[in-house]
Amino acid sequence: MPLSSIRRLLAAVLVAVMIVPQALASASGEAVAATASAPADVVVLTTDFVLDGKLRLVAEAAAREGLALRWYRAGRDDEADVAAAVADSSLVLLDTPRGNDLGAVRQAFSAALSGWRGPELTVIGGQGSGRGLDPAHAARLAEYYSFGTRANFEGFFRYWAVEVAGIAAGSVPAPIRFPDSGIYHPDLPRLVADTPADYLAWLAPREQLRGVAGGRIAVLMSQGLFSADQLDLVDAMIAHIEARGASPWVFWFGAGEREGMDALLTVDGHSAVDAVINMTHLRGLEARPRELAALDIPLLQAFVYRDGGVADWRADDGGIPMRSVPAFLAIPEQMGAFDPVVVAAQEDGEVVPIDAQIDLLVGRAVGLARLRHIAPDQRRLALMYWSYPPGERGVSASNLNVPRSLENVTAALAEAGYRVPATDAHTFEQVLPTLLDPWQGRATVQQWAGDTDTWQRLPLTDYRAWYDVLPEAVRARLESRWGPPEQDPMFIDDDAPGFLVPAWQLGELLVLPQPARSPGDGSLASYHDGALPPSHGYLATYVLVREHFGADALVHFGTHGNQEFLPGKARGLSVDDDAWLPLGELPVIYPYITDNIGEALQARRRGRAVTISHQTPPFAPAGLHGELLELHDLIHEWEMLDEGPVRASAERSIIERVGEGTIYRDLGWTPEAMAADFIAFEHDLHLYLHELASDAQPLGLHVFGSHPTPERRVAMLMQMLGEPLIDALEVEEPEELFVDDYRKVASTPPWQFVARFVLDGEDPAALNNETLRELARQALAWDRAMTGNDEMAHLLAALEGRYIPTSFGGDPIRNPDILPTGRNLYGFDPARQPPAPAGAGAPAHAAALNPTHPPRPGARSPPPIASPGVATSWGAPGRDCPGRGRGQSAANSPRNSSPATASATATGPPASACRCGPPRRCATRVLWRRRCCTCWGWNRAGTRAGDSTGWRSCPPMNSGDRAWTWSPRSRACTATSSRSSSSSWPWRWSASPNWTNPATRWQPTRAHWPRD
Repeated sequence: MPLSSIRRLLAAVLVAVMIVPQALASASGEAVAATASAPADVVVLTTDFVLDGKLRLVAEAAAREGLALRWYRAGRDDEADVAAAVADSSLVLLDTPRGNDLGAVRQAFSAALSGWRGPELTVIGGQGSGRGLDPAHAARLAEYYSFGTRANFEGFFRYWAVEVAGIAAGSVPAPIRFPDSGIYHPDLPRLVADTPADYLAWLAPREQLRGVAGGRIAVLMSQGLFSADQLDLVDAMIAHIEARGASPWVFWFGAGEREGMDALLTVDGHSAVDAVINMTHLRGLEARPRELAALDIPLLQAFVYRDGGVADWRADDGGIPMRSVPAFLAIPEQMGAFDPVVVAAQEDGEVVPIDAQIDLLVGRAVGLARLRHIAPDQRRLALMYWSYPPGERGVSASNLNVPRSLENVTAALAEAGYRVPATDAHTFEQVLPTLLDPWQGRATVQQWAGDTDTWQRLPLTDYRAWYDVLPEAVRARLESRWGPPEQDPMFIDDDAPGFLVPAWQLGELLVLPQPARSPGDGSLASYHDGALPPSHGYLATYVLVREHFGADALVHFGTHGNQEFLPGKARGLSVDDDAWLPLGELPVIYPYITDNIGEALQARRRGRAVTISHQTPPFAPAGLHGELLELHDLIHEWEMLDEGPVRASAERSIIERVGEGTIYRDLGWTPEAMAADFIAFEHDLHLYLHELASDAQPLGLHVFGSHPTPERRVAMLMQMLGEPLIDALEVEEPEELFVDDYRKVASTPPWQFVARFVLDGEDPAALNNETLRELARQALAWDRAMTGNDEMAHLLAALEGRYIPTSFGGDPIRNPDILPTGRNLYGFDPARQPPAPAGAGAPAHAAALNPTHPPRPGARSPPPIASPGVATSWGAPGRDCPGRGRGQSAANSPRNSSPATASATATGPPASACRCGPPRRCATRVLWRRRCCTCWGWNRAGTRAGDSTGWRSCPPMNSGDRAWTWSPRSRACTATSSRSSSSSWPWRWSASPNWTNPATRWQPTRAHWPRD
């Protein structure tokens, strides 16, 4: 491997001394020693985080002073061998760059270190401490070692030999110090510029001389690359940037600096660069997004594969190991990073650059920089839409009205100065479906081309110019499935042979359908087949967009396409993987529905896209319709009847009606069981109908860049406020709010309350009730976020190569904080796993995971459902229903088997979990069914509440202004309140023991709660 520029420069200013080659051998595989069996004068203890390349350099520096050095790694080398080496050494050096490295080393080699009484130097994060060493010596040695480079390592051992051990004489060079932050270029006179102004003063004449037109690409590196003298990857990045006609701006700063990017990338108050490529373990989750937003530059992610060499990475289907995802993918994604590209691999203790991957990433960065420097009227754009499910002629995306959305987009582009005509939705409705016909096999390309002019041709020579330089293995993979390009269904062999591509050009905007995975095959299997490579026609379409049409950016429009699901690695793909072959270096912007987080991550990681979140459609409670509404009314009639023939007749009518359908089977009942235990069945059926009624139904489709009508926003806001609003309004019979005809939702108290402020403009400050006042203010804040979304503004910003703020995704009813939309979606936020309310509700999840019957006084609880201490929290449930993972932990805990814990775990789920409101009154077991919950109460005799042999009185009410009386006729409790008149509550209140004192205290339990 060639020497890096820094080595060459430092060698020029140092006295030339020949370094005698030494044999490399040690327990860990490599070291410099006089002989393979000679004792080590210096023992280095470290972890796998420190590269062998650095340690070889340190060993060579030791050899110059006649010292033998061996190194050992925690978790890899035998402690007995380490103990023997330590006992014969003169110095033990702990090389621990990170805090956790020190703990790992001391734990792995505790016995060897505890018996060592000689000098010991610990270097951690650039700081040093010594044992058995003079503090001044320890500080100076740590300074040499932490600044690194060949010269400083040689100074380290020279200082040790002369000043500490006294085994040599002569002068000792001072350490060569590097600043805590700076900008690096191998051609700088001192390698490093301290400030952006200094670097720009040096760079500007070079840019003039070279005629730089590709912008400036910043690369964030680690200062540790200096100390390890491992700058080959950085130098390769610089070479590729300059080869693209751009200027490199390689910088670093301390991990704890809150304004590290601002300080190193700003000149005269403005960003000096056009994009940043991150090559570090980036920290500062609060500071970095703020800095990037102020600089207004995109962040791309480079990755070094550390689980083997280049060949190992190419063979790794994962691409980036899962253990690296949190630190090197998930956290940077929260800051805004996208397009994770593996640019190097660790091979034989060195970081080996992968040129094709570096060129791919640098090309994308230069493409983004280009967007920043060309005017809108000079930009050419492509927009791909799709038809899902495949095979259909409809134009659709997930809950998005595509024609009306494209009307908005073209109008916005025209207003922003693009040479794109504003086009109405009706025209899109007429043209877009026709472009699908050749892909879906409804017509041959020859027939179709004769009937329309909405197509473009990619000459075979242009396709061959791209295709023939692909690696042979890639071409063989494609042709084994599809044959040569000339056999593709989209190929036309005439006087000008080439590929016909259905496309509609609107000025400088090319609108076209995303190609079918398998032309003429409309099956879902072909859409998602992980082994099906793209056809030649598929690839030709993207080549036409990139090379022939010359698009500066591509908009993949709406959730979701098929390119991100093409074959290839799971993460950290290769330039030769099928999923990345179509895209090349083209910047991709991808509008995506905010509640589909998992697939949005695929668009970011495998689709190389910046996502622009858009709202879901507005929702309203579904209510009950037709026969279900009649069935619900019949249930209420039955509940009001006394025992006797009429009640029995109503019971039979309910069973007959239910028997005509499949509801009873959905609930796990049989006709015989319904007749034998009708009270229990009626309870299940009633709750199920309430659940159906309160479930949300979409009201139309979302239009990108717009917002729902005021009335529909009221329905959304009412559901977002959820049960706290219903409770604050003291709604009578809240379970019955939405079981009526859905068109009557505007007559409900929650809807009318929200409408007062959103529609009528009433000021919340006029409310005397503090709770209602805050709820009204919250509704208005969410309404402003809904109407003031950034969808179109950030689409235009992304097309200008600017920074897009990030946000977690989710359902806006359960996660209103996702508003406003128009942000770059990320999937995992450790700070929100789970939020405080979900943590409080975790015991209820634990109860739900435990057995199907609640504990009774004196009964032994069953064992945990899994091994104690074992819990699982999957990504999607962790995002969508926080608290479940913590609940499983509680279920697995041995403490959960006690009666006292059973009482504590029966409080129910949080408002954000599983579509249920907070079950604050549930003092017994919680059942989970169909995303909602049910409480069963148990009386002193152990029978279910509501059974004919059960209780006939109301439990005591622990409220100063309410009293409960039992109505035999309605078989329910009547509430008498000082604030309102008496009313009969439709849910069942049951006496159930408080397990902390089952003999004396009983708590009321609500059977069911409406959806939050």
